[in-house]
Amino acid sequence: MFEGCTALLQDMAADNEALINYLNSLPDGALQERYGDPYGDGRIVAVGENRAE
Repeated sequence: MFEGCTALLQDMAADNEALINYLNSLPDGALQERYGDPYGDGRIVAVGENRAE
């Protein structure tokens, strides 16, 4: 299907590589400061099946 086509970008990072590069570029502690709480910041709340209504 793509035989004979010219590759436009051959030296491009995969999505996971781009994410790793971005995270490594942050100053020390920047990620921990924003996402350090293992319980999150309260935007998403899991609700069990037996909740009182």
